[in-house]
Amino acid sequence: MLPKLRRVLIGLALCLAGIMPPAIAQDVLKFQVAGQNPGGESGYAGTVELTKQGKSSGTIRWVTGTNKEVTDGIVIRTDKAIGAAYGGEALYAMAVYELKGKSIQATWITSAKPGEAGNYALTGSDFKGTCNFADGTAGSVTFTQGKGGLYKVVWDLQAGRYEGIGVRHGEVLVAASGDVKKYFGVAAYAPKGDDIAGVWGTTQMTSPGKETWSLPADGAEPVAKAPASDGRSVVFGGQTYQLMENKSAPGQATSELREYLQSGEDWTSYRKLVGLRMQNVKGADATTLARATLEQVQKQHPSSFVNEIEMKPDTATILFILVTNGDVEFNLWNYRKTSAGVASAQFVLRNKPPFETQKKFKAEQDKNYDSWIAEIKKLGGEAEALLAASAGAVAGAPVVKKDEKPAMNDAELAKAIKGDLDKCVAVAEKFVDHMEAGRLAEGVALMSDRTFEATSRPEFIKKLEKSNQIFGKLKKFVPDKKATDFGVKGGIMTFTLQGDGEYENGVVRETLTFIRNEQGGVEFVAYNRTAKP
Repeated sequence: MLPKLRRVLIGLALCLAGIMPPAIAQDVLKFQVAGQNPGGESGYAGTVELTKQGKSSGTIRWVTGTNKEVTDGIVIRTDKAIGAAYGGEALYAMAVYELKGKSIQATWITSAKPGEAGNYALTGSDFKGTCNFADGTAGSVTFTQGKGGLYKVVWDLQAGRYEGIGVRHGEVLVAASGDVKKYFGVAAYAPKGDDIAGVWGTTQMTSPGKETWSLPADGAEPVAKAPASDGRSVVFGGQTYQLMENKSAPGQATSELREYLQSGEDWTSYRKLVGLRMQNVKGADATTLARATLEQVQKQHPSSFVNEIEMKPDTATILFILVTNGDVEFNLWNYRKTSAGVASAQFVLRNKPPFETQKKFKAEQDKNYDSWIAEIKKLGGEAEALLAASAGAVAGAPVVKKDEKPAMNDAELAKAIKGDLDKCVAVAEKFVDHMEAGRLAEGVALMSDRTFEATSRPEFIKKLEKSNQIFGKLKKFVPDKKATDFGVKGGIMTFTLQGDGEYENGVVRETLTFIRNEQGGVEFVAYNRTAKP
């Protein structure tokens, strides 16, 4: 297979580099793909297809899972590597950075024009800290590696400040910029033996996943594996859940429902639950139903906390926390558009023993958050097949426990989150007051030391002063309460406050980020400005 693959790799390089004449060059190349989610706890398979649109760039499409989920993106090919990014409207642009001596060479494209690639060089010999443009152009690119291995990348340009994420593969780093509050991803690949191997990451992850491309044997299409389960049981988070509810209602909005509990648990005292559904709502896609669920939750439970993790027409992932008379529920849902309707997978964690206290409940949530996100997406991709496999299966009878302990009142969980948000708002108001009065040093003094691991406070203040020279004096700040957000990232509760700063020379979107620290307090860890059109 090796000579054959080498010919394809050479063809790929020549195809994207525009060297071959039109009659010979392959404008479309297709590979078999196999990947692993972070931690290696779950995998996926399918195909990946690259389509040439420019001399060194084009588009890319992954088709994965039993439901043939489609993910579209943009791609760049250099002499060392392949870089890709995806994310729909949330994605702005991507770049492939290569270490070459004492400089970093970049090839970049935008999501709007993937066939038009540009080039520039940065000073520096590694992807660390702030790198300036080698030709003296004003601006810089800053690389900061996170604890999980993914990079935060910031572009300070004359046109404004942009943020994104990056993954490193050897001497190559691929980065994408976009709306970091929304879902987008980036990937870096290079030839490895008979295959093309790489790593990938998204805005919702702290550590990278892995992916390998190979040629299908004798040109055959790869076949996605069906779920091993017959639908009478499912595995989530390393624990097995047994089918306890099986309902079919053809023609109804929810035509199929399966609910699973762990062995020995009943509907009153269960700690965790897994659910599968098939819904048929005319004209509705995954995002439509996901948002309808959140709207219903907020209407019925005004004090609930909701979060859109990933929102695309074909797949959507949401989170909400309910507090009702002392009962607390952490809910994760993934919706998938299928030929039979919109399939969904649900996971629930409740404050029942051994998670009856706020501390225990939060510890379980924070420890597993990243892996649960990956697993609910995987289960959502298998939901259609599991629903079909379990049609007509007899659900087990739940065990009724005697002398059930009454649930402890854990409404303090919601109160704690609200309390943290109130603290964040108080700090934000002081910060804005300092900004309006021109007291930059006093404002920056409110920020945590964690903010300045890659740059110093004086350097940060200088950047603010330079920004103020462009935008002018801050006249008014209007908070955007609808954009207030929270979520657990890498085991850390994170709060984001946003608003519009009205300056003399324009309107700027201001984003302030806070975290809950190990001592239970809140810290102001990031402040970003993005010019609005």
